[in-house]
Amino acid sequence: ISERDWVVFNDSQGRVLVYSLSDGTLRHRFFGTKVAINPTANQLVVETFPGDVSLYSLDTGDKVIDFL
Repeated sequence: ISERDWVVFNDSQGRVLVYSLSDGTLRHRFFGTKVAINPTANQLVVETFPGDVSLYSLDTGDKVIDFL
């Protein structure tokens, strides 16, 4: 998926890879499968295990909160 400057892929090893569209660099890696981007807040939600999701900042890659 892509929003604003971000494009997000899943790889074959169960990771979420976040790239910057403006410079093509890999910015962040997270473990998980399903993702959603909040472009207004520049945040990414990743399902880490079935039913468990984590919210991350796309600016820093830091975890904001877990929802279990």
